[in-house]
Amino acid sequence: MERDGLGGFELVVVAFAGVVLVALITVWSGATLSLVVSGEAGRIPFAAAAEAAPRLPRHFGDPAAAWPEPHDVHLPAAPIYWLSTALTLVVVLTTVVAGLWWLGRRRVGTSKRRPLGVDARPRFAKRRDLAALLLSGPAPGRFVIATFGRRLVATETPPPRSSKSSRRRTKRRGDRGAVALVGPSRSGKTTAAVAGILEWDGPAVLSSVKADLLSTTHGWRSSVGDVQVYDPTSSTIPRGTSALWSPLQGAGTVVGAQRAARALCDAAPRGGVEGGMDFWLAQAEILLSGLLFVAHHAHRDMAAVCEWVLTQDRPGELGAGEVREALDSLTHQGNSVVVDGANEVAKGLVSVWEMEDRTRSSIYATAQTVIWPWTDPGVAASSRLSKGKGGGRGRPAVDLPWLLSGSNTVYLCSPIEDQKRLAPAFGGLLNDLINQAYRHVAATGEPLDPPLLVVIDEAGNTPLRSLPEYASTLAGIGVLLVTIWQSLAQIDVAYGKAADTILTNHLTKAFYAGLSDGASLRIIGQLLEFSAVLDDSGAARSCARDASDAPRRCAAGARNVAAGACADPAVLPVAASRGALCDERHGQWVVVKPFLRRCDRGRLAPVGWVSEPAGVWAGREAEVVYDPTAHQVVMFRSDAGDNARVVLAGEGFRRLAVDDRQEMWVRDRTAQVDAEPEPLATVHSLTQRRVVGTQGHSL
Repeated sequence: MERDGLGGFELVVVAFAGVVLVALITVWSGATLSLVVSGEAGRIPFAAAAEAAPRLPRHFGDPAAAWPEPHDVHLPAAPIYWLSTALTLVVVLTTVVAGLWWLGRRRVGTSKRRPLGVDARPRFAKRRDLAALLLSGPAPGRFVIATFGRRLVATETPPPRSSKSSRRRTKRRGDRGAVALVGPSRSGKTTAAVAGILEWDGPAVLSSVKADLLSTTHGWRSSVGDVQVYDPTSSTIPRGTSALWSPLQGAGTVVGAQRAARALCDAAPRGGVEGGMDFWLAQAEILLSGLLFVAHHAHRDMAAVCEWVLTQDRPGELGAGEVREALDSLTHQGNSVVVDGANEVAKGLVSVWEMEDRTRSSIYATAQTVIWPWTDPGVAASSRLSKGKGGGRGRPAVDLPWLLSGSNTVYLCSPIEDQKRLAPAFGGLLNDLINQAYRHVAATGEPLDPPLLVVIDEAGNTPLRSLPEYASTLAGIGVLLVTIWQSLAQIDVAYGKAADTILTNHLTKAFYAGLSDGASLRIIGQLLEFSAVLDDSGAARSCARDASDAPRRCAAGARNVAAGACADPAVLPVAASRGALCDERHGQWVVVKPFLRRCDRGRLAPVGWVSEPAGVWAGREAEVVYDPTAHQVVMFRSDAGDNARVVLAGEGFRRLAVDDRQEMWVRDRTAQVDAEPEPLATVHSLTQRRVVGTQGHSL
């Protein structure tokens, strides 16, 4: 079997011989140079250097004594001798290094390419390459993704606008861009998103089909601003507490009704149908825009719109129909804007009503799939708004002005089994908020400040027809879009030919270990690029032979290998706990670690818990947090920084007092009379077993 290269022992022998040879050359050259410098005549043979070299360490003060006769009498004193030797050592080492580089340079493969002064060869980024992405701590408007060494890796923000031009050379920086987190289940995508959300200082829209995103971030987000949860199925919150939103909110004008209908149709399930489904959705959009306008001004809710669509309410043999009667009443109002709008939407409705029966039935059938979620009692209840601007029931309706009034948050949550069924409701709300952002920026001429964070977890299960446009344009209006996918194949299935557009416009892409689908491997390989590397194996070697069949010259071939290919299987376990981050604005890849925020921001109360002041603990304000309905767990919290203590009390206990020694006491909160106080340490030790697995708790 042919073996290429040298073995380990052979390399050691060759290296040792090289060191000895360099030492002898240095000793001989230094002595010769010292003779020239001192003006002495004579020549020193190389063999004499081999005899003098072992004895030089013992004659450091008199190097001439180390040399054999008759050469010792001609050599100068120690200062001139050692200076000459040092100079020759520098020359010899420089020559050796240059020779090794020349011998080891690649004759084939990726050559040194520097078009426009930039090294175009694929390589992993270093710290200086990531200067624009690295932070020592969280910063406003920048979404933290991971860590690189001791620094945080975060998205960029647009450079500040300034009327003064500066000729100083500034640090290279990019702009805000969408972020895609791609990885299989349990690979750490949501963990990375949670860390970024906890550090985000500004309004946020968080969509997820899993409860962990809500449970781990709700407490902290509620401490920095108002929080609402749009969960009409009450899968994560108590019944009747869902955020309020209705497509009818902005349907008071013809344009507003058309926008509301478009937002719903964009989120409607498509079932993999291309081409033909677009036509029927466009026709359903015409129908729904008219119905939404009528319902808004007739003071009806989405339940009425559902009834009109399901029963195909229209003029017929049984009468004019409720919609026609409502339209006629609107045309007789004193408000000219409403009258003009009613006449306009009547044209669209009449055009649908007068279509051939089969076509009209298909349009209504398509519209039924769009408004079907509002047949659910919970969704219908969350769309019933009180008259006026507010949402009623003590909660404002979810809209962009409410979001931008502070660091407010709206969660969009539903169980995975209801996600497709309720897609028009959740997607409609998300589309409505984004469209409001577009209109706000168009009216003000300035991007949102502070920027709005939009996180779509499990984006493959929440398909939005306008996502390609969102990915390319949201960054310009001050919206940071973060989407989370299980694989790139999931994008292909959901968006077909538009998948490449979506991925391209996510300027920052984080890939997590475990991806094995063909689409992901192909795209990652293309992004990493390929390097042509030396392949001197027999199969790749080409030799030209002369007439005597003797090889005259041989040239080694080259083969393409992904720049990020891992040839050593031992490295894989290490890579499995990390992620690869690609930032296309700077053309750099880097291997990063997940960023895990300190646990105190995740130890806040779950949804529905209440808090009460608990006096002072170790000189800091403290509070007790508990579930007012279940009487299950009481949590004591203080803002004592790194020394903060989180203590859980058992079922039925709450705070009684904080004594002079700043120790907390608890009692049975269900008892009619004061119970004997129990020291905190006792309660804590007795209830640690009960705390594990408490629903909705993320300590």
